[in-house]
Amino acid sequence: MLINVSVCTYRREKLLFACLQSLSAITVPRGTVVKISVVDNDSEMSARQVVAEIQNSTGCEITYAVEEKRGIPCARNRAIDIANSMGADLLVFIDDDEIAEPDWLEALFRVSGDYDHQAVIHGAVLSELDPSVPKSISGLFSTRVRSERQALTACATDNVMIPLAFVNRERLRFDESKPLAGGTDTIFFTQAHKLGLNIYQTNTAKVTETIPLSRTRLSWLSKRKFRAGVTDAWRKISKGRSKGGVMMSAFFQVAWFSVQAAVYCIAFMPLRRNESYLRAAKSMGVFMGCLGVKVDSYQKVDS
Repeated sequence: MLINVSVCTYRREKLLFACLQSLSAITVPRGTVVKISVVDNDSEMSARQVVAEIQNSTGCEITYAVEEKRGIPCARNRAIDIANSMGADLLVFIDDDEIAEPDWLEALFRVSGDYDHQAVIHGAVLSELDPSVPKSISGLFSTRVRSERQALTACATDNVMIPLAFVNRERLRFDESKPLAGGTDTIFFTQAHKLGLNIYQTNTAKVTETIPLSRTRLSWLSKRKFRAGVTDAWRKISKGRSKGGVMMSAFFQVAWFSVQAAVYCIAFMPLRRNESYLRAAKSMGVFMGCLGVKVDSYQKVDS
């Protein structure tokens, strides 16, 4: 089988270098051919030199392509096209700010094989933070623990293996109508699941995400949660819930979590306060998402 490991990137050369260096050292699953590709979403080709350096220093062959249409869904769709041009059976996405464990791909492939390579397999993403980040913030990055082989209705493209035959048969693509908005990967997998594609979690395939200091501010995290809420509103309504019912529930959750945050603030419990504050931000995102609000999350990219 042919596996295409794809990295979509935009002006994050240092992080991309570390990611590709880790990919050059992964173990190739038995009975497979692995090809790595980089989709540079920068028309100025800022990632080209990084790819060349990795190829020269490790001997790893990497397919490099530029997607000039700005937006992460555009880059992801280009990745699908590249995988198809290679004749790949499985497409794997890893973020450009992640480091893969040596046995990462083997683990994804092994679990995929348990489902005859006909299901989406999502792996574990661990967070690496600067030591200066206070516990009231670092505690917010605790890895979400899902049970092994847990069935999901959606996932992200941060660490995932996808059967291309299903994607091509159903003509699935990432929504480019709002190219700088977040959540298009969640929408993609939600639609795939509705069409009958199973999604499973595995904690054996691990990558580590490097979190820049700019993403450890409560203001940034609240915007991220708000964006997730906007996407969640779409998911809830697409499952048949009434828009009014979703809005009403979100409104009460905003109020409840805001009260919780205030209580924890008075009680000098900063981590619990921040947790409640972010839950309120996500619920507000759900409420505003029902009103049609969109967020261009990728207008600015942290390096």
